[in-house]
Amino acid sequence: MISGIMISIGYELLDKVTLKKLIIIPRVDAIVMVAVMGLTAFYDLLFSVSLGLIISAIYFMKKMADQVEDDSNESKLEFMIYELIDTFEDAENFKNKVFIKTIKGPLFFGFSTRFLKTIHAISPKVEVVVFNMSLVPYMDYSGIRTFKDAILYLNSKNIKICLCELNKKNYSLLRELDIIPNQVQEKFIFDSIESCVMWLDEPGNIDGSMQGDSKVYFPSAFTPNDDGIRDVWDIINIEKYENCHIQIMAPDSSIVFESHGYKQPWDGIFNNNWLPKGVYKYVCQLDPNDPEKINGTVNLIR
Repeated sequence: MISGIMISIGYELLDKVTLKKLIIIPRVDAIVMVAVMGLTAFYDLLFSVSLGLIISAIYFMKKMADQVEDDSNESKLEFMIYELIDTFEDAENFKNKVFIKTIKGPLFFGFSTRFLKTIHAISPKVEVVVFNMSLVPYMDYSGIRTFKDAILYLNSKNIKICLCELNKKNYSLLRELDIIPNQVQEKFIFDSIESCVMWLDEPGNIDGSMQGDSKVYFPSAFTPNDDGIRDVWDIINIEKYENCHIQIMAPDSSIVFESHGYKQPWDGIFNNNWLPKGVYKYVCQLDPNDPEKINGTVNLIR
């Protein structure tokens, strides 16, 4: 009597739609479903359900780990970052020296050694590896260990490491485990990948050499998006030339910015309106008594 009732209830609860599509659903899902059904019918209900949950959980974690690795290998930088790098004076050389890796998803014990294989396969020309951590919501200890192994390997090759957009929790974990600052110095932690690549493009920051104390460096681009990151065109060491004269012209040669002393950096605004993105020309005379002028272009990226 009880068996008949259970068979009747089981038949009513059976997902008939899924059974009809058993051939086309993912193979692992089909195997788990058939195994649970078989064990339920011929062995024990609680055992079969528990086993199904365990197999599904393990399979899910493996898929998550594979997804992290696949996304990390295949994902590309946001269009603005590509556009930003292409504005650098020697963009191709920068791309050869700087390897940028975006990691998507949590770092947990399923974070496979394939990640390490990817790191080991980095070109010997690379001098800096930038990890974009903006899409890593969570790290557990085993995931951090794999990540630390990658960092130690890069350190052994004298490759600098930059970490970008760490959330507070992940930053605290890396500090508690002494990865910061022992393996990655504080000066190589950045709030945004945009800020990181622009800093790396400045003279001497990749190879560690120091530029002259009075040498002026004109960044090739800035991003006035009102996000607090590179919102103004900061010219390095320009403050040493208090009487400098700077003009910035739009593509039609009209002057959109002019300054004596450059006390207030250009913010990409003209007549209280945001200027469109594009390439702007600049002319700088560092000393009014010296007729020599510095000409160049700066990319305004939004």
